[in-house]
Amino acid sequence: MTFDALSFAGCGTLNFYQTGVAYVFQQAGLTDEILFAGASAGAGLSVLLASGVDMRLVQDTATELLAPHRGKNILSHPTMLKQFATSFLTQFVDAETLPKIGERVHISVTTLRPFGNHLINQFTDVEDLLQAIRASCHLPSLKYPSIEFRGQRCLDGGFTRNNPKVGQTCLRVSPFFFDPRMKINPRRLTPPWWGAIIPSTKRATKLFEQGIRDAERYIRRSTRKGT
Repeated sequence: MTFDALSFAGCGTLNFYQTGVAYVFQQAGLTDEILFAGASAGAGLSVLLASGVDMRLVQDTATELLAPHRGKNILSHPTMLKQFATSFLTQFVDAETLPKIGERVHISVTTLRPFGNHLINQFTDVEDLLQAIRASCHLPSLKYPSIEFRGQRCLDGGFTRNNPKVGQTCLRVSPFFFDPRMKINPRRLTPPWWGAIIPSTKRATKLFEQGIRDAERYIRRSTRKGT
């Protein structure tokens, strides 16, 4: 690998794209020394990838859980989003997750008072880890304006640091084509507002496959430069 860290952006339901990218690197092989970071949906993905969860299973599970809600706007359905997060995370995060990830995963969280960003990479137990992910993913709404994490009111980590940089040679991933800081992102336009709309199974699959293609293109390009 030509990098020592992987960072995934907060991006709502466009995370299907990043899951495709993660799948390619998982198949290529990730050492135990690789660091991970993420905000919002990217935070959850970084935890699952670091703990060795099969990325195709992640894709299939998220698609299945969201299928009944196709076309809904996650910003206007906060209860549905919370229920999805709970159902999804509890399938993959358990007592074995913490020793697998160690202190390698950095989760971006926004605190309200004082307002600022925190990268969390130490967790006391599984519930503390789950609550860090929930805090990083929390989009404010009238019903749920903020979420409590370690005694502080918090919001989505993407508001203050959407694509955290860790390590010396961090490879940052995003489904947004317009971000020049990213090493892997779509070459064609992916409307950013798609991240608020739950996609059909067909669109979710296309996003996943696009992530696979772009990650494979990055690896081929990096290999040529190294020869």
